[in-house]
Amino acid sequence: MISRIKFIRLPLLGLIVLSPLAASQLSAADKPAEAPVAAPRVTVSKVTPAQFIEKIDVVGTFIAQEEVLISPQVESLQIIEILVDEGDKVTKGQVLARLNRATLDAQLAQWNATLAVADASIAQAASNVTQAEAAIALSSPALARAQDLLKMGAGTSAVLEQRQSDQRSNEARLASARSGLILAKADKTSKEAQRNELLVRLSRTEVVAPVDGTVTRRAARLGAIASASADPMFRLATNGIVELEADVPELRLSKVKPDQSAQVIVGEDVALTGKVRRVLPEVDKATRLGKVRISLPEDARIHIGAFARGTIELARRSVLSVPAAAVLYDAGDAVLQTVSDGHVTTKKVTLGLMVDGRVEITSGLTAGETIIERAGAFLRSGDAISPVEAPPLAQNNAQGAVQ
Repeated sequence: MISRIKFIRLPLLGLIVLSPLAASQLSAADKPAEAPVAAPRVTVSKVTPAQFIEKIDVVGTFIAQEEVLISPQVESLQIIEILVDEGDKVTKGQVLARLNRATLDAQLAQWNATLAVADASIAQAASNVTQAEAAIALSSPALARAQDLLKMGAGTSAVLEQRQSDQRSNEARLASARSGLILAKADKTSKEAQRNELLVRLSRTEVVAPVDGTVTRRAARLGAIASASADPMFRLATNGIVELEADVPELRLSKVKPDQSAQVIVGEDVALTGKVRRVLPEVDKATRLGKVRISLPEDARIHIGAFARGTIELARRSVLSVPAAAVLYDAGDAVLQTVSDGHVTTKKVTLGLMVDGRVEITSGLTAGETIIERAGAFLRSGDAISPVEAPPLAQNNAQGAVQ
């Protein structure tokens, strides 16, 4: 038998097949619209002029501007009195110490007696001159009468010769008396000179201040024997003026000039304002440091020999400056990113001094331009940004020390 195959009719299901293009169009139509990408927010600031102060840090020691050394002007006398001590202010001519003058006083008494003898010798010589002049006053008329009598025939040659001899003798006595008077006066002058020298030595037994000043050191001791070959008895700072002798590196020394302003820190951060008084011409061969003297106002906290630090203002000028963080380098060139109408432009610039995190722009920018404060390496010319103004305080720090 032939088996029969039974066919069962199934209902058709609705099956739709879409082409790839139609499928993509349907997907795009069904997808929601994306929001536009916002421009990045970047901190910017205006380029404005600022004061740049070029400074150099220095260290040094306080010294007297002018120091006077006071030693005894007479030797081998004992110090019997000291009238001042270290730190005292003294005036010109003030007595600082006294030396024992007993020996010199005894010598002065001897010289006074010697001068009294010299005065007596002068008086005696003057008397001799007077006597000789009186003798001549008698012998001269007698000689004249003898000469007249001899001419008239009433006199003799013997009498004339006697009168001539008396005259010559009296003239010799007068010349001798006058010479004796001159010698006596010269002897007195010599003795007076020696006495005056002694008086000078006596005056120097009082050690006095030659100038106004402040006693910075006292080596004199009671009972000691004063000697010019020993340490000076006193040291004076003239007019009490103390200054800082500071070391400056050789390479920076040429920029330091007299009258430049300086700040010196004394004690616990007390700042005193002074100025450069002098730049010394020599540089130490070993340390390669030069020295400058900075004059300061009088202050009780300044002590000679104390260490101090400070700064010297080398230059001050108004410049265009930007934060150092804003500078980029492209193939060795310094560039800045400026902002105009919300878009970035890269500009090549020339840098100058760098002070306290800011850098001087000597060319390539003008005042009023807007720059990106922190260099953004991810930004390129033409990129759109959303600028955010930096706080004003962030733009004003443009001063400091240049090392």
